[in-house]
Amino acid sequence: MSDGTESDAPRTISSIRRLQAQHAAKNRGEYASDFRELFRAVNPDEYFGLQNRLEFEGDVLLMNGYDFEMKVSVKKEFFSLSADPLETCRCKTTGTRHLYTDSMLSTATFTEENRPANADDPPM
Repeated sequence: MSDGTESDAPRTISSIRRLQAQHAAKNRGEYASDFRELFRAVNPDEYFGLQNRLEFEGDVLLMNGYDFEMKVSVKKEFFSLSADPLETCRCKTTGTRHLYTDSMLSTATFTEENRPANADDPPM
């Protein structure tokens, strides 16, 4: 995982949204069910300029100082994506913004409150 900055997280979430849209366009409207499926279809280096390999903790993608969690509906017609700052120790995090987007939104939303962002938060 690279030591990203808080400004990298919105670009990453935007890239993942774009990749999911491309995946759905090629797969009868179905979104990839997880990051591994999504990244099998594309070269993530091309989109993220990664110098290191992707790092996962279960189904959570750890990148740019954030953990990215994607949820996809059973029929794969809807996805949501959240990004939360990583906690590097009990007292320090890698950022203050929590981000959210989904397949129905045209942009990402955010909050600086200590909670996950959701669709009702203000747009970036």
